[in-house]
Amino acid sequence: MLAHDQEQTLLRSRHGTDLTPGFPELVAAAAQLPYDVVLDGELVHLGRWPLGLRVPGAAAEPPRGDRGASR
Repeated sequence: MLAHDQEQTLLRSRHGTDLTPGFPELVAAAAQLPYDVVLDGELVHLGRWPLGLRVPGAAAEPPRGDRGASR
């Protein structure tokens, strides 16, 4: 959820975790919105996750194409 008002912009996960510092480009884009806006949706992030976040369901194993490559 992204909430933007005259004083601040906040980006929070569905569990309430503050994600604002990890996505400065979204905070900058929100500055273009009118005040008192709340956006709720899904964020697709391709690349490295900021703030040490783990992708839910991400395996600790190498991708399937890399398994057994050294055998």
